[in-house]
Amino acid sequence: MGFNSTIIKDNIIEEIKKLKQQPGGDILIPGSARLVHALTKTDLIDEYQFLVQPIIMGSRKRFFKDGMVTPSLKLVKSKTFSLGVILLCYEPAQN
Repeated sequence: MGFNSTIIKDNIIEEIKKLKQQPGGDILIPGSARLVHALTKTDLIDEYQFLVQPIIMGSRKRFFKDGMVTPSLKLVKSKTFSLGVILLCYEPAQN
């Protein structure tokens, strides 16, 4: 399975809209909370996937920051992996 990458430097929202209109697979954003925060306001995210790992590493950045409008989410799938890691998949809830 091959992966294609697209580097977007300007007009991020418009470029993501164009990518979503093209045929093909999913658009993945691994590890870019700043980009996800920007896209959350635009209803361009179809699914959020979180991996929960059973370790404590001290204080970390929150995914949804204080004061940020957080989307209403509906859990659509969960899966437990070996060593206790859990995948949680959420879709924006229809209001």
